[in-house]
Amino acid sequence: MPIRLLSLLLFASGAFAVPTTQDADADPPKTTSPSSAPCADLVVEIGAADAPIERANAGLAAAQCLLTRTSAPILTRLVAVQSVRRDDLLRCSDESLKLIESASRELDAAELDDDEKYEKLEALDRLRAFAEMFAALAADPDADDTKRRLTDACIGLALYADDPREQIVESAKLWQAVAYRLAGKPDRALQVLRPVLETPSARTIGFYSRVTRCRALADRQDYAAAIALALRLEPRVDAWFDDRDRTTRKFVADSMRWLKIEL
Repeated sequence: MPIRLLSLLLFASGAFAVPTTQDADADPPKTTSPSSAPCADLVVEIGAADAPIERANAGLAAAQCLLTRTSAPILTRLVAVQSVRRDDLLRCSDESLKLIESASRELDAAELDDDEKYEKLEALDRLRAFAEMFAALAADPDADDTKRRLTDACIGLALYADDPREQIVESAKLWQAVAYRLAGKPDRALQVLRPVLETPSARTIGFYSRVTRCRALADRQDYAAAIALALRLEPRVDAWFDDRDRTTRKFVADSMRWLKIEL
């Protein structure tokens, strides 16, 4: 039975979901370059801009678009059904990193006051940390250095685990936990994903974080605890999404049932 996937936007001003679905049995859309929809207009703006700050802003926006929109269905598939089109995700993250480095050079040439420059550099650093995480998630799991890359990417996102924006924190913790699981470190994933019964600030991200915690418990063969947590989460998750449309509520309920079957 195919699972319906919600695409995630992970961190623009925060972390939120878009109301689109995709069949897990279907191939996700190909990611070819930053000039692909939906980021094409932003890439065009880079070349059309006259001033360094305008090119930097356009590059930052294009990189963010790639990481939050183009990569969304690929990443959703990874956390929902633990399968990923690695070439597509790697291409997306690599293009994002190129845009980030180009925007950084433009900022060096721009005439900005210290506060404005710091704000732009902070945004670029945040995008870079997520892009490097997604590149690590796209790495060949059998390669000798993949576990190290995953752990390094977790360290890169650790700064945002204490960000004042709660939705950034939710997103950073989710991807740290996913990476720690793939690196064979379920205990570290469990440390990252506390607490689990409170209502998350970013509900879709928070939902997948709780699912990931259940799977991390199963990774260390603590199946009874994993199932017990899933059972405790189920009524809470229903309440988190009670104001969403019927399709979203059905997706969440089906996901919880499927999680219990997996465990």
